[in-house]
Amino acid sequence: MKIKHCLTALLIGLLMVMPMSLVHASGSIYVTDEAGLLSESEEDELVSTLESVSNAHGTRVCVLTVNSLDGYDDMGEYAADRFDSLGISDGILYIISMETNNHQWYLYRDGDTAKYAFTKKGMTAIGEKLQSYLSDSDWETAFSKYASLCDKYLTQAENGEPYGTTKKTFNGLMSALISMVSGLVLGFGRTASLKGELKSVKSQQSAANYVVQNSLNLTRRQDLFLFRNVTRTPRPKENRGGGSHHSGGGFNDFGGGGGGVGGHF
Repeated sequence: MKIKHCLTALLIGLLMVMPMSLVHASGSIYVTDEAGLLSESEEDELVSTLESVSNAHGTRVCVLTVNSLDGYDDMGEYAADRFDSLGISDGILYIISMETNNHQWYLYRDGDTAKYAFTKKGMTAIGEKLQSYLSDSDWETAFSKYASLCDKYLTQAENGEPYGTTKKTFNGLMSALISMVSGLVLGFGRTASLKGELKSVKSQQSAANYVVQNSLNLTRRQDLFLFRNVTRTPRPKENRGGGSHHSGGGFNDFGGGGGGVGGHF
């Protein structure tokens, strides 16, 4: 009987704990702290902030911390796989790897909204601005600044000016066009003016007109062959044998779908 009561109490306890766990896990798409860099309260606050930024701009802004890259040699490939495994279709993922003697950070983004807002210059700027906090192990501030910068860059993009790009307005283009046409007109006028000052010099029909009379008297004319200089260049032979071809690029190239930038700290 006592055993039955104990099992009942255990079941009730589990049912009380499970909803709280599920609520906490619901924010894991925004913050996945596998390396345990944040306290529970810090993580909850960060989840709230990133969720707010994400909902405001229609794209995911996420953080992932790990203890290792699970055997990956290229952090860009690891970032792309984790991005997909977290179920992020459009967004940016900030990864901190605490792998022994190889602490790294990486920013990866994919999706139309994220790719437009987070240019390579913008992501590089985010990484540089957070570097000092990572070096000081100030994770809470680093992630808070990350959320703030993402919010700023997404707002800029919504206003038509993604970070690192120049907005070309109609007035600006017209000013440039007017300046170019004015320069061409002034240059043509000056050239025509200088050309008009050279009327004293006229071309002659015969070369004899350029010789001073009685200054040259030819008595004999003869053609002599002096030497011949021949330069030969071998024709390159076509290689018909087997060979190999390699083509490709890292994720830092921003080629293909997504792209990213990274560094050490």
